[in-house]
Amino acid sequence: MEVPKLLSKWWFVALVSLAIGIPSAFLAFKFVFGDFVSLDGAITPSIRLMMISQYVFLGGYIILFICSLLTMAPRHVVGTGFPGPDTLMREGHKVIVRKGSYDIWVAKYSLIRVYEEDGMFRCLPTSTGLWAIVLLSLGPPFVMFAFFFLVYINDKCWRSVKDLTWEEKKDQVVNEIGIDELLKDSLRSTFALAREAADVRRASFQDHALILVTFSMLAWAVLMVLSAPIVLDRGPPWWFYTGTAAIAATAIAGILILRRRSKRLVAKEEEWAEKLFSTMEGVDAGISPIEVLLDACMEVPRWLSLHRKGIWTREPGKTLLSFILMVAGSNGLMQYGSIWWGFTLFSIVLLALGISLFSWMAIAARTEAHELAREWEDRMKGMDSFLVPERRR
Repeated sequence: MEVPKLLSKWWFVALVSLAIGIPSAFLAFKFVFGDFVSLDGAITPSIRLMMISQYVFLGGYIILFICSLLTMAPRHVVGTGFPGPDTLMREGHKVIVRKGSYDIWVAKYSLIRVYEEDGMFRCLPTSTGLWAIVLLSLGPPFVMFAFFFLVYINDKCWRSVKDLTWEEKKDQVVNEIGIDELLKDSLRSTFALAREAADVRRASFQDHALILVTFSMLAWAVLMVLSAPIVLDRGPPWWFYTGTAAIAATAIAGILILRRRSKRLVAKEEEWAEKLFSTMEGVDAGISPIEVLLDACMEVPRWLSLHRKGIWTREPGKTLLSFILMVAGSNGLMQYGSIWWGFTLFSIVLLALGISLFSWMAIAARTEAHELAREWEDRMKGMDSFLVPERRR
């Protein structure tokens, strides 16, 4: 069987990840903890349990990293092409148009990114799927669940490829570029910004909820450390239970408030996207497309700002890689003084790489937002001669 066909099989991706990850985890564990394992004296059951758990956690992160490379990094090609964004939208698919590519949401956690230049595509997680992987990766005992979840996301993408691809057909009619074509193109670009703004609003709720859950877990860990002497001395643990309940209630209340606010903001952006899409398709003939475009122009600066903030969900592979690097580096530095000095140096390198990738993505997002703003200004200048008469009516 050909390698490209094997990469479409979830079991092949899973087996390769395990076949490479498990030996790599063993070698890394032996290299890092070799001196600790070879200490003189008997190994107590608690130490043996700790060593096994550390090996499982380390293996889980390495397997997840390899699986991420196998599923998100390669670009695939099929014999048939994908329909254009307009066709997919008319068929009811959720599509986000980007510069040189477009994303097709095929499931709640999976999307297909199609590159218009060569027709190749990649299998990626949606913003919801990305943050689900990140949340599972925060807890070492749950990292293996993140691995299986990523395999599930990849399988969902490939199952949708056959339903989306079609036999490429060349258009028989060549349309001349005029005001109608320029207007439709501007409406399509504005619709893409509005649709992405809704996705960014939705993803921002997940970001804030994840931060709130993380701080709640840290607060509970601090509470547990502070209450440990009392619990060990068999004192009354009532204030530990009270603190736990207070932290849980605060986290739940905060998430509910964030969700209510997010629904309101997302509904506003989706209303704009639906209005622009209806105008493009000519559903409501009583509304002037130029009038709708003029009203939407007032929202474009805000949508461009949201576009810049959405870099983390547009590039899930880089986001996940930077997260893994920073978490691995931070965890390594927390072991400072208890493990070989080379491991500490390696952890510093991982943390520096993660921070550098994070900073590079932020700078790239700002540059991309400026380019989009310039392109939009040029587009409006090109249509100014058509828009001015409409303003005078």
